[in-house]
Order: sequence, then structure tokens, then C-alpha cells
Amino acid sequence: MTGWCSWHRGEVADAIAVRVIEQTSGPGRPVYACRACCRYHRLTPIRTADAAPAGQLQRRT
Repeated sequence: MTGWCSWHRGEVADAIAVRVIEQTSGPGRPVYACRACCRYHRLTPIRTADAAPAGQLQRRT
């Protein structure tokens, strides 16, 4: 299964979720990067538990 790396804009076999884009309605959309881009850009993979459940607001401090 292939994924899409948003940093080098290409298909990859090792896509990792690194960000969640907030949307006005519904759950956020994850953004993926390959392992090479994660190392180069120092991106930290997100865990599923770090994202708020659908319908709940996240408070930023």
C-alpha cells in the first residue's frame, strides 16, 4: 500500500502521520510524510491517542 508524502510531494511506501489539519466541520485530516522527510525536516510522528476524538475541541495553551 502506498501513501503520499506532503513534504516532497510524491508517493511512498512508508507514509507516517505527522500533523492533523483542523477543519471547520468533522474530524481533522492527517498529513503524512515519509521516513526520509521526517528525519530531514525533524518531524515527529503523531500517535492516534494524541488526536482529540471527533466532535471534541482541543484547547491550546
